[in-house]
Amino acid sequence: MFYHLSMDLSNVTKVFTPRIPNPSQRMEGENDSIPRICVAKSIEDCLSAMPNGGYAFEYVDEPKRIRVYEFDETSIEKENIITPTELYFYEWVLDAWVTGEYWIVGQEIIPTRVYDIELKKVEVVDAPYVHPDAFKKALEETDEPEEILDELEDQANQSVARITEIEYQIIREIFIEQ
Repeated sequence: MFYHLSMDLSNVTKVFTPRIPNPSQRMEGENDSIPRICVAKSIEDCLSAMPNGGYAFEYVDEPKRIRVYEFDETSIEKENIITPTELYFYEWVLDAWVTGEYWIVGQEIIPTRVYDIELKKVEVVDAPYVHPDAFKKALEETDEPEEILDELEDQANQSVARITEIEYQIIREIFIEQ
C-alpha cells in the first residue's frame, strides 16, 4: 500500500499523473526535472516528507485535517517505483532515507481509497542527517555499512524531523467512481 496526503480538502483527485512539484512543495536541492507522484508506505512517512517535514506538524494544538489517498502497490509497474534509497543516493531527495519518500514515475495511478483524517497527536523525533557524499565515501573504505551508518549518524551535525507516531480519526470516507 502507498499513501499520498493533501492539505487541499476542496477537491478530490481521481487520477494522479506524474508532475514536477512547484518549488514551495519541494525541499531545497530536490530534483526539479523528473515528473513524479510522491508517495510513502505510511501516513507517518508522508507527513515526514511533506514541505517543512515533520516540523510543520510538531505542535498539534488543534486538530489538523488532511486528505489521505491510498494506492494498491500491485497496480504500479515495478520499474516505475523509485525507492527512498535511490532518491537519497542519486541526491534527488536528500532526506528520503529518513522520510521514506518514494516516487512513482512513468504512469498514472488511481486511488483505491480516499478519506479525510483529523490529526489529534503527532510524535516527532530528530533523526540524524548524513549527506550521501559522506556515506558513499565511508562505504568505499569498509565492508560494514551498518557500522558506518551508526558512526556517521553519531557524528551528524544536522537532523531531519521524522514523525514516528500519530493519533488520528477518520472523519469522512470519500467514494470515487472508477
